[in-house]
Amino acid sequence: MIGFLRVRDIDLRNRKAEWAGIVIGRKDLWGLGLGEEAARLMLDHLFFQIGVHRVYGYWLESHYASIRMAEKLGFRQEGILRDSVFKNGEFINVAVLSVLSSEYINV
Repeated sequence: MIGFLRVRDIDLRNRKAEWAGIVIGRKDLWGLGLGEEAARLMLDHLFFQIGVHRVYGYWLESHYASIRMAEKLGFRQEGILRDSVFKNGEFINVAVLSVLSSEYINV
């Protein structure tokens, strides 16, 4: 195993799910597109097999690479949760992003 991806709170009644994170554990494999490939497989499954309409998630505002990957998949920012996380002695903003099935870009 080189990493993992997590989805939680799959709500079939409201047809939504929460993106809960992705980790590629080996630094020598970072930047090769493996995370994006795994994310596409997960989103394909949620949208086309399960029938989810909306996937949303929370990203630390300072995690530019993760947010950029989400945007490449069609996620759009909905808002900022100000000073939402206390990390390394300071409060950090959290970005809320989501993608609808009609906006999902599977290229």
